[in-house]
Amino acid sequence: MSEYFYKLAYWYERGNGLKKDEQKAFEFYKKAADMDHAEGAIKVVIYYERGIIVEKDKNKMSEYYYKIAYCYERGNGLKKDEQKAFEFYKKAADMDHAEGAIKVVGYYERGCEFVFKQDRNKAGEYYYKAAYLYERGNGIKKDEQKAFKLYRKAADMNHAEGTIKVGNYYERGIAIEKDKNKAGEYYRSLLI
Repeated sequence: MSEYFYKLAYWYERGNGLKKDEQKAFEFYKKAADMDHAEGAIKVVIYYERGIIVEKDKNKMSEYYYKIAYCYERGNGLKKDEQKAFEFYKKAADMDHAEGAIKVVGYYERGCEFVFKQDRNKAGEYYYKAAYLYERGNGIKKDEQKAFKLYRKAADMNHAEGTIKVGNYYERGIAIEKDKNKAGEYYRSLLI
């Protein structure tokens, strides 16, 4: 069904056998993309990026970058390609997509050959980014407990800001029981 929507969108976009209609083209590309059609998702990103028919929208672009990455990771409608999946997850993460950031962390932690080696610093950065998005409810449902867990993972990778955040959570009792001793341990660890 997604392929049908994609082809219909293409025909509307090009005026190929149908009257050219960008609005209908976008709607059908979006339907295809929402059914995990990678090429449809790529087209939707282009519409949001260029402001064709719709307003430019960074959050929507990040959602569809995530969908494209998922399709590459799973081989949904495209040849499975971990490197391209990583690249699109990274694009989503760099546009503040929390789940994209978590996926990127996985690649850095595993040290996939195209990421070259295990990179704790990069993993820490993306854990921190995902935690921040959950803490703020930025493009995702606010979840202080998930934010705390992700900040702690960033701290475990020696990410200074993540370590400070964990200390703050313990000091203030955010999403966990207040514990000034633990807060102090995290703050002191920055001095070592």
